[in-house]
Amino acid sequence: MDSGSTQALVVGSITYESAIGRYSIEATERGGGQGFVAGVGSSDWAPGLPLFDEELQQKGGTFAVAVTPGQYTLQRWSVARSSWLSEPLGIPFRAEAGKVIYLGHFHFNSYGDVTLEDRADRDLPIMRKRIPAVAFDSPQVSIRAGTRVQNFGKPGSPAADSTLYGAQLVATPSASPGYALAFDPLTMASVQDSVDPRGGTPRGVRFFVVSEVDGKRVARNAASSSLAASSGLGPNMRVVDVERAVPAGKVRLKLRGSIGHAAPIQAIFAAVTSGGAGREAVGEVELELQADARYKVNGVIDELRTEVWLEDAKSGQVIPGSRISAAPNAEAVKANSAPALFTCCNLRLGSERWISDANWLNEPILPAGTPIRIYEYGKDRAKAMIDGQVAWLGLDYGRKQQSVLQWTTKVAVKEDPSERIRQYPTQVQEAIRVGKVGLGMTKEQALVALGHPRADLTPSTEESTWVYEADSEARFELIWDSSQRLVAVEAAPELRARVLQTR
Repeated sequence: MDSGSTQALVVGSITYESAIGRYSIEATERGGGQGFVAGVGSSDWAPGLPLFDEELQQKGGTFAVAVTPGQYTLQRWSVARSSWLSEPLGIPFRAEAGKVIYLGHFHFNSYGDVTLEDRADRDLPIMRKRIPAVAFDSPQVSIRAGTRVQNFGKPGSPAADSTLYGAQLVATPSASPGYALAFDPLTMASVQDSVDPRGGTPRGVRFFVVSEVDGKRVARNAASSSLAASSGLGPNMRVVDVERAVPAGKVRLKLRGSIGHAAPIQAIFAAVTSGGAGREAVGEVELELQADARYKVNGVIDELRTEVWLEDAKSGQVIPGSRISAAPNAEAVKANSAPALFTCCNLRLGSERWISDANWLNEPILPAGTPIRIYEYGKDRAKAMIDGQVAWLGLDYGRKQQSVLQWTTKVAVKEDPSERIRQYPTQVQEAIRVGKVGLGMTKEQALVALGHPRADLTPSTEESTWVYEADSEARFELIWDSSQRLVAVEAAPELRARVLQTR
């Protein structure tokens, strides 16, 4: 095509195996503008052999369609009077004035499967001979070199797939390792749904998915695919991972975070126990996606938060402007109404978000000065909000010596200790940061570093020996002199090294 032309030329090939039918692909301009249909074969039912292309050595032929320049989307394939793809494919490509765009080779087999592959090495020389007036020297290619995509747009394909809007793609290995998306990385990005099957409170499997792209419904996502795959399995959820290609550049995504259940009775029970209140965050965001980048939909659904967002799949960083939060539920309102306090010292936050008065050394550190709101009290435990999530403070051992209210009043204080910690010597600050003590520390500094000793082992911090437990089988002692300075740490050598700062 002449570089001075005001139109673009879209080319490719279509082949088929069945005897009768017209095989075509359809595209429209993005935003619902003009479009085109490219097809080969017969459109009537008259007996006779279908067209056979000598150069392709298959039934079918090549196509070339002149179009107005713009951003186009492949919408569907169809076989006249036989079958068609009802869900939009949503595969984008750009048609530039004076350019030739090679879409690829579409093959329709006799079983209703459609394959898309790169056959530019075969098709473009044939097109040069058939349309000699067109310059095919530097065609644009909308499919990666060497790529073959099977079961194009056919539902119910194997699980190792990607989803382009409504079209299901099962990618075969290309020249690059693993599986490759079919389309030009300069125009596409990839977005993966995520699933958290571990449950929690509230119960159920968490799904974080894309439900619409540029206002068009996504036919398959991780939620719908997992629920379909779990049919007949009772309460067991079979998780299906779904990743789709979307246009790079500015795009509108509808993100959804929700809870799913494999069995209907589970969903009914969950609705009853929650008072009918759903846990869902859904909304549309407009983002600028980078070409050939991978993104992941992620989120959180727990007792206090329901959120969904888009993040960089490699770094885990949240994409600015992508976070969607549901309205606070009744428990979140209650938690946010509680007094704003701070942790007095380094507390140990267990895997179940449990903070014990034992303050085990083998649990991760929750730093001194962390904001905390305690909003519910039980006999031996209290419920708190930390970093927007539920945590529990458990009076597991010192119940005879103090009440849960007395204990929590010591570990959650009104004044932020961070400023006081910054006044300590640098070496002391470093020890506190890693949850250790150093010889010469004051009792106040040791409390910040290790937390309060268990009341059943050390009834009062006025005593000259404090007893701690690193775990249920290992104890250590802090020894104080008359000036209230730490003079020794008594413990087995390995445990002593974990507790005592030596430099």
